[in-house]
Amino acid sequence: MLVGLAACQQAPVTTAKQAPSPAPAASAAQAGTGATARANRTAASTATPNAPAAAGRGGRGARPAANRAPRQLTHADSVRMAADSAAAAFYLARERRRDSIANALVVEQRTVRATADLTLPIVFDVRSADIRAAEQKALDRRVAILRANTAVHLRVEGTAHDDASNTANLALAMRRATAVKQYLIDHGIEANRIETTANPDADPVCRDPKTCWEENRRSEVLITAGGEQITPP
Repeated sequence: MLVGLAACQQAPVTTAKQAPSPAPAASAAQAGTGATARANRTAASTATPNAPAAAGRGGRGARPAANRAPRQLTHADSVRMAADSAAAAFYLARERRRDSIANALVVEQRTVRATADLTLPIVFDVRSADIRAAEQKALDRRVAILRANTAVHLRVEGTAHDDASNTANLALAMRRATAVKQYLIDHGIEANRIETTANPDADPVCRDPKTCWEENRRSEVLITAGGEQITPP
């Protein structure tokens, strides 16, 4: 019994000595945590010094394009720019000259046409001094030209072909000239700008009665003043 009692008394002592054994595990955990923290600090300290280098390569070290100093022009650049400017001025002057010539030609053509329209003869029917409907449009064109050129004066010369006496032809030729003048006056042209005359002995335009004899029954229109520069209407 003494041996059993002694064994029972020694059992708690052994249990009490084995209880603190978890402490090494806690220390290991703390040691692991400390190692992790040191590893993190080491990584951070290792990465931080490289950041300025990266910034130096593509950040603060690279000068923005807006802040770059402009490239200085060389002599070759100046020569090239002067040549380009001279060429542009040359082509512009050439285009303007061509346009000016084209406009002058247009004005000249219109002036020639207006002068021709103003001096076209007026044709009449046989033994008649009445203005034909076909001739009214030509006379209206004359009215417009005379209104645009107030310095222009005309002489209307009546003619007739030689199928009657001189006296009859003279009277008919004068009536034809007067008919043209009266038409112009009725459409607003001043009477003092138009004179009339008869010339029954004028050279005939055509001598063939069957084909073109009517061209001899006409009134010629001549410009007597202000015809140096006709302005088209």
